[in-house]
Amino acid sequence: LYFLDLIVSTGKSPSQLLDYLFSKVGPHYYNRRDFHFPESERQKITSRISGARIDSIAGTRVAGFDTVDGFRFTLTDGSWLLIRFSGTEPLLRIYAETVSQSGVDKILDFGQELTGVS
Repeated sequence: LYFLDLIVSTGKSPSQLLDYLFSKVGPHYYNRRDFHFPESERQKITSRISGARIDSIAGTRVAGFDTVDGFRFTLTDGSWLLIRFSGTEPLLRIYAETVSQSGVDKILDFGQELTGVS
């Protein structure tokens, strides 16, 4: 609703508002990939992620790691990678956000390789 109010009050299109936001905070790109897997592979995937010692992802150093809602890697440039299992089906989701579309793809590729899913 707020976004619609902004469109009406400013007379700007959604893409113009997004350009304005990016001019203030810099660009951010996000995407996710979903993978179905045999439930019998869940522990193997978890072990692959938990056992990995990761210093950098897509050329950027890892600044933090937590397991609050999956496996989340925060990078020094503010980018992040989140790998989490669905709570209702054998589905693995890999999320990424960074400052370029090609960077998102590189981070997602890394997450996919780390988990061993395809």
